[in-house]
Amino acid sequence: MPSRLVRGREDEKGVGGGGHASHDVSSNPIVLPEHDEHVPVTAFDIGGTLAKCAYFSLHELSSSSERDPLVKADSEGGGRLNFVKCDSHEVDRVCEIISQSLASVNAGAGGEREGKVALTGGGAYKLGKIVEERLGVEVVRIDEMSAAVKGATFLMTEIPESIFCVENMEKHPVDVDFDTDPARPSMGEDRKDIYPYLLVNVGSGVSLVKVVGDGTYERVSGTSLGGATFWGLGRLLTSASSFEELLGMAERGDSRNVDMLVGDIYGGNYSKIGLASDTIASSLGKAVRGDKGAFKEEDIAMSLLRMISYNIGQLAYNIAELHGLKRIFFGGYFIRNCAMTMDTLAYAVNFWSKGSKRAHFFRHDGYLGALGTLITVMESSGQRIFSGKNSWIENFGGARQIDEAFFGPEVVKIEGGGEGEEDGDDSDEQERSQVKSPTREKARSVTVPEIVFDMEREKLLPFPKIADVHLYHVQRLTLDLRDARLRTKCLSILKQSRPKLLEKAVNSQGGTEDAQVRANECSDLMSQHAQRLIADPFAYGELSFPFILELREQCLRECGFDHVYHDDKVKETETAFSLLPSVIRKLREEGDEEKRIRGYLCSVLAGNVYDWGSISTMQLYEAGGGSIDFSEIRHGIEEKEQWVYDGSRQFARKLRKSPYKKAVFFFDNSGSDCILGMIPLVDCILEHSPGASVVLVANPTPVINDVTRGELAHAVRRAAKVKLEGSGDLALPHLALAMQEKRLSVYGNGQKGPCLDLKRIPEKLANECNSADLLVLEGLARAIHSNFHVKFSIDTLKLALVKSEIVAEYFGCSTMDGICKFEEATPAATGSSSD
Repeated sequence: MPSRLVRGREDEKGVGGGGHASHDVSSNPIVLPEHDEHVPVTAFDIGGTLAKCAYFSLHELSSSSERDPLVKADSEGGGRLNFVKCDSHEVDRVCEIISQSLASVNAGAGGEREGKVALTGGGAYKLGKIVEERLGVEVVRIDEMSAAVKGATFLMTEIPESIFCVENMEKHPVDVDFDTDPARPSMGEDRKDIYPYLLVNVGSGVSLVKVVGDGTYERVSGTSLGGATFWGLGRLLTSASSFEELLGMAERGDSRNVDMLVGDIYGGNYSKIGLASDTIASSLGKAVRGDKGAFKEEDIAMSLLRMISYNIGQLAYNIAELHGLKRIFFGGYFIRNCAMTMDTLAYAVNFWSKGSKRAHFFRHDGYLGALGTLITVMESSGQRIFSGKNSWIENFGGARQIDEAFFGPEVVKIEGGGEGEEDGDDSDEQERSQVKSPTREKARSVTVPEIVFDMEREKLLPFPKIADVHLYHVQRLTLDLRDARLRTKCLSILKQSRPKLLEKAVNSQGGTEDAQVRANECSDLMSQHAQRLIADPFAYGELSFPFILELREQCLRECGFDHVYHDDKVKETETAFSLLPSVIRKLREEGDEEKRIRGYLCSVLAGNVYDWGSISTMQLYEAGGGSIDFSEIRHGIEEKEQWVYDGSRQFARKLRKSPYKKAVFFFDNSGSDCILGMIPLVDCILEHSPGASVVLVANPTPVINDVTRGELAHAVRRAAKVKLEGSGDLALPHLALAMQEKRLSVYGNGQKGPCLDLKRIPEKLANECNSADLLVLEGLARAIHSNFHVKFSIDTLKLALVKSEIVAEYFGCSTMDGICKFEEATPAATGSSSD
């Protein structure tokens, strides 16, 4: 269980120099989270104000001696990349972080093991000598430009949605292969797709670096007019006492009051040379006339920000054009996620390029140097953690230090509610106050990572049968959360389900005081993330309902609740197996073959109601006195002549006419969903496709009540042995035969949440699916929220029961209506992985 957080004001200069700023860092001692894993390197980027630290904790490989032979490609081990900050002037605190990380190395190794400290940035040499003298450890110094380039390349190639563009003050996440769709670029499989690019590092001054390959770069230009220029002029011309205060002034200012515009000179547009009347002709130009006291500080600050940013943007465009570079990335702590700064840079690049180029930014640009330093040293020591053979995902639940730019500089500001509700309900605070946390006061002296990337020892690739992989994107679909009203409603619905979810989490661990404490902290964490998303919907990348569901699961896992619905799943599994013989017998009684196939699909939809993440399901559960009648739900679905999407008859005709050779099934929930719905459907398809292979796919680890790959393998083995009452015949004979002939395998889907990103599935699963000719996606999260409009180069069946009022509103149907969307193969696009 990782320690809790403290927060302090984070100010620094960027890689290669940047704006100087005041700082306000808590005086509490820094304590890193306790790690039992091997931490071979601690890397620091020492800026003028902040020291940024990156360190990697490696999870040891687990034993695979008890692995189920049905389960394939089971990844073992992984790790976590952690990022923290502290004041670079507090040498004692920096040394304390290093000492604790080295202690973690030895603790994880079970004895003494050599650790390394790697430094970059302007303070690396001065601080390095102090570290060597005080701690007696070897210090490796890394060139900061090299580190920044390596860090930028890693974020582009390994961390989804870590790059974004800005337009009209709004962030728009993008992927890194910009040669495809200019409206929504997508990530290419080849890491070389990103080259060449221009990295504009904006610190005190500005360096423009042409990057042509891994480790191959050249500083091609620069300017002395950078972050320090903005801050220096601001100190001379305004009363601002910190960089942040100057930025705040700029955000409230109107530069038109102090800048001379084209309209001020010509009385309107200068149409002959294409200049609009509101184009800046001269920054601070109006100051040559009138009394100096007539100009507001806020307007002056805005003029300075635009003057510096426009010039940097213009220089970046000119250099990119000169060197034939399409891609321009801006980094450095001058930017520090300020929407106005980014919007000005983006406007300049767009203006001078006439729309042919865009400015791109990093969500974690402040850590480029520390990250690159860590990678450089680990690679030089022969460790291939960052080789591209592993997969990475940002763990927002593990990052307890939520951006203080929104929450303020206080040390641990914990608030309840805040999801944008109008009722001002304080029930969250009342709930939390019932149990006092013995760890909460201790938390105030602990610093935990601000950013966390989790690593798995498996490479993730796109599902090979996506018709056009370059256009694939996990969809916002039914819930476009760019809409503020829908976003607030969605977060409010999740808040409504939170108390019962956390009550179940506590009960799943015996209702102990420790579990209650962690549940309270989990509620705090969820609430803080929700507030952040209300304030900045794109703070974590593109906001979607799938992402929110995954964020909830991350928070639960990080607070020690990794299998909340275990007891419910066991109970539902036993109930489902008791019903299986009668369900199969009823299906076999149907004389018409097409109607019988539709009956199997009805069972899948009925089983899909058993989703404990759904408020509608929980209401049914309570109305039924603690249970849901499968037969009743199935009867209601079957009685409908037409579902909201009904391709059941089309699929039945295709199945009878053209047997499949290999079918891939992505499962949703455990219990009745799996045992009475999906597993019988697998048997049905095998019956009509003699000799076919089937690949069954589920989450590798628990998520809500979704079935895991291990649980699925166990359920399949048990289901294959179930016999019909009376006759003694096998209920699912085709499933049993496929197992006997080794034509059935179970894989993990590589996901950490309830949704399905088919651009990131395990490599071995992707290879297994190369020869597939049927894809079955089940569940609202996997089939609807994630992949409803995606086209595939093989036949596809998308199945789900509508259990959400928002989804019902989108489709114009009622809850408990069925979706059975069957699509025949779409020709694969040239260059896609299906070719």
